[in-house]
Amino acid sequence: MTTDDLDLEAMVGRRVRRIREQRGWSQADLGTRLGQHGRPMQQSTVAKLEAGSRPLRVNELNALARVFHVAPQTFVQYDAGSPLLDAVDRVTETAIRLEEAEAQVTLAEARIAAVKRAAELSRADHDRALTEYRTALSEAKQPSDYGVDEQPREAP
Repeated sequence: MTTDDLDLEAMVGRRVRRIREQRGWSQADLGTRLGQHGRPMQQSTVAKLEAGSRPLRVNELNALARVFHVAPQTFVQYDAGSPLLDAVDRVTETAIRLEEAEAQVTLAEARIAAVKRAAELSRADHDRALTEYRTALSEAKQPSDYGVDEQPREAP
């Protein structure tokens, strides 16, 4: 074990970076997401945290766990590569895929709602046009209004 391995802040920082990168988030993205859990961080603060040069507060650790959907102890366990941490990685990756799938479902639902609304508007336009046509047809002058006999005449 190196001195760096015993430095909890550096170890936590490496784990935060690893999970953040697995999610494809920037440091600024992570800071924003932490803000949604009451612990906003600037990108530079996240960078210092990941480098192990800034102490991590317990409430921040809890917010990180909520943002990443992992247990807080994930960040402070020593034995990297352990079956437990491998399982945490798999859970994290699954949570990422679930989050992405939920976003796709939300987008699909929004698209379906837009198509339904467009169909409703098209139907309303059709009904309005049909009513206007029927009204115009009923109000149209008939041949008798012009003195024309509507009965067909027999040929001589």
